[in-house]
Amino acid sequence: MDDYDTVEYEHLHTLSERVHSLGTSRLFAVLGADEATRAAAYRTGVAEAIAREAAALMAAPAERRAPLVRVRLSEPLHQDLLDQLDHELQLLDAPTALLDIVCSAAPSWRWADQHPGACQTPLDPTIDLAQSSAGRDTPAGWVPIVNELHRGLVAEIGPHHVLRADQKAGRLRYSVLRDRPLTDNERVAYQRLTELAVAASRRACEVCGGEVSEPNTFLTRCAEHPFPSVTHVRARPPGWRPDGPS
Repeated sequence: MDDYDTVEYEHLHTLSERVHSLGTSRLFAVLGADEATRAAAYRTGVAEAIAREAAALMAAPAERRAPLVRVRLSEPLHQDLLDQLDHELQLLDAPTALLDIVCSAAPSWRWADQHPGACQTPLDPTIDLAQSSAGRDTPAGWVPIVNELHRGLVAEIGPHHVLRADQKAGRLRYSVLRDRPLTDNERVAYQRLTELAVAASRRACEVCGGEVSEPNTFLTRCAEHPFPSVTHVRARPPGWRPDGPS
């Protein structure tokens, strides 16, 4: 599991990383609280990260804003968070030019059921998310890998919350939260299973799950789903229903 206390916020390059880091930091501060309190703490951290970013963009010289935004938004960020960033910038009376930069640089993505070529396997509904946003960033093509990892971890380390199951540097990034520390044997099992899943993700297309002949350090795509002609495709959160909330 990640040790978030050692992560220096300013050394994180993307807004996605910063949002998750600060949200998780606030979550760990109330680890023993009920689910509603933990969720509220995470949301507070997310809002703080968004507010910090808006202030930093406003303070940056005009000629530095565009390259800074490109770096911060180089990883997909859910539309809800982009809307929050836009709202914070407007509260700060950001110039139209800056709002346009943010809008044009934001990576777009679709849900798997909105892309006919994507893997349609749903995430295991028994996956317990530490917060709702943890289930919005899983590449559609990696769902079978995540589901297999989840089942293995439940068998080896017991009940746990998933903090994130997303893509970083062309491979699966998966971390969990438990109400008690792992034993030595559980930690060995956790590392073994996650390493197997990460290795599998390096060979599977993020969109369809098909074999990738040449993995790279940015995106893992097959020949049929190159980026950017095929946008990012995400799996619906665990337990999602067409007639329920997205």
